[in-house]
Amino acid sequence: METTLKYVRMSEAAPRITLPATARANGPYHIEVPTTQHLILVFGHRWTDHAAKFTHPKVLGKFLLLLESYVGTDLYFAVPTSLVEIALDTGYSYVNARVNGVGLTLNVSGVTCDGRTGWTDWVGAVSHVRVGHGIRDLKKIAEVSATGTELEANGWTFTRENLEDRDLLRLQCRIQDHVSDPRMQGLAELPRDHFKITPPASVPVVAVA
Repeated sequence: METTLKYVRMSEAAPRITLPATARANGPYHIEVPTTQHLILVFGHRWTDHAAKFTHPKVLGKFLLLLESYVGTDLYFAVPTSLVEIALDTGYSYVNARVNGVGLTLNVSGVTCDGRTGWTDWVGAVSHVRVGHGIRDLKKIAEVSATGTELEANGWTFTRENLEDRDLLRLQCRIQDHVSDPRMQGLAELPRDHFKITPPASVPVVAVA
């Protein structure tokens, strides 16, 4: 029998959600969430995905990178935490969420200490989601996202960091392997560095993934 998930808004649940103990791990299950007003969501796509070429004014940044051994893109959005719903579900190293009707799986850090404290998953102020969301999902996320100007006005900072030489060389070699493919057109010109995003200094953050 399928179980319908229940959700709680991140802004109301911060900084900690606790669920009862389960058979999988001793002790209760906790989800630590940031206390920031926005959550940065990073959507990854392989270069062959149609959504890899998605553009929108609400995209904070778009970068070319290696997803494991595949050339891919990362797209950054900023969603108000009042619109992020966290599933009351025991994920153990992943957290299910929902934004504007789009189901998401957040990649998180998790650890268990002992039977008394149970398991804790940490949702970072910058969170990567499962790779491969389609254009329809990205449009729904963009509908409710903030602009970079809005975030900077609220104390967020965005800096660009170069890839290490070895990583940049690997990326360039992979791009060269596909440079003649029409699907690579436009993507090969994307920036090959990455974002470092820092939340407002005055707002405590539990963890950044």
